[in-house]
Amino acid sequence: MGHHKSELIQSWGPPTRYEMDGKGGEILIYEKSITRGQVIGNTYYENTKHPYNMFYADQNGKLYYWRTGS
Repeated sequence: MGHHKSELIQSWGPPTRYEMDGKGGEILIYEKSITRGQVIGNTYYENTKHPYNMFYADQNGKLYYWRTGS
């Protein structure tokens, strides 16, 4: 935290998408899609997860908060 969003983008690459933070800044969102499958008996089962990282930047581009989820 406290770094400029350009440092994040330089390190992680461009975000998947952006949202507004409601305070004049923005949220940089990095999303993934992970699919795992397995065969049990004669049936194939598949499980897909969508983990994400959200980085909040103020109006000056300084990162002030982050969170993860799935």
